[in-house]
Amino acid sequence: MVSQRGCAWLVAALVLVASVAVAAAQDIPIIGSLAASGARLAELTEPDSGWYASRGVQKFINSFCSYEFSDATGQDPFSRSEFPIDQWFIGGQSSRAWSTLTFSVDGWSLLNRESALKFQKSQWTFPADPDQKTVISESNCRMLEAYLVDISVDWAMVPGARTGLRPVGGFRWHTFRFLTYDGYRGSIDPQAPSGPLPGDGIDGRFTFRDWWYVGVRSSFNRGPVRCRVHGDYGWLRADMADRNLLQGDMRAELHGSGHAWRLSAGLALMAHESLTVRVDGDFTRISVIDTTVQQWDASGVLLGGRDKGRIWSDRQSVAVSAELRF
Repeated sequence: MVSQRGCAWLVAALVLVASVAVAAAQDIPIIGSLAASGARLAELTEPDSGWYASRGVQKFINSFCSYEFSDATGQDPFSRSEFPIDQWFIGGQSSRAWSTLTFSVDGWSLLNRESALKFQKSQWTFPADPDQKTVISESNCRMLEAYLVDISVDWAMVPGARTGLRPVGGFRWHTFRFLTYDGYRGSIDPQAPSGPLPGDGIDGRFTFRDWWYVGVRSSFNRGPVRCRVHGDYGWLRADMADRNLLQGDMRAELHGSGHAWRLSAGLALMAHESLTVRVDGDFTRISVIDTTVQQWDASGVLLGGRDKGRIWSDRQSVAVSAELRF
């Protein structure tokens, strides 16, 4: 689901961040001119103590949440669903800094619902030919709600040092709810004939919780420009629940524990003594490869629990924000 175009956008953003940072470090003329124009401003360093807050928008690029599971005969995978994420979010960060510690809270919520990308569902329904994909469907997809929360603490290895390598630990909670509609199914399985899928299709929710992580942050300054990088590894619980409205409100749930990795890089430009403009690129990968699976038919009868399930998500985004220092 991650297209070359989407990857190119993210790579371009990260390359821009790295290029400007390198240019700043090497005194390339264009960056030198920028630094000279801001020479009246103090060197851009985060305060040893005090409050600061940023507000802005974040655009996800060709990202997705997905799940798959086997059937009772052991066909693995039997069904796979991939929900796209390319919406805009609004939010930001609020932080309190001391001489050795910084406590931060990030929060983002959905700004627009519709996606330009398609939901995709695939099935493998021929037991005699388990590698043959037999059913493929695509549908329009909108996001009904989404919330992203990140609470973290980082600390300076040297008291009062606001740049350099800083260990970080924190907690995240992310949830996304999708609704597919007006799709089309192509099939070579006579029990699932090809044709349009009008109306609402699948109502699905992903929740990534109990997400604890550890990592490092680093930054360096050059005049009014600061470059920042962040990397972390975490472990989490993932839950997926969906309702198939095209099959009489059949339900499925997956639950499991897994791993998450995040890498981000950003630039901050001091526009005023108390105002900074930030551009940040972010990539997050989640993998939960061992989940329990439960399904209910349209009348609410439990069809049974299965051990073969998987949840995964790749998300890439670019955020632009303004940071105010108090």
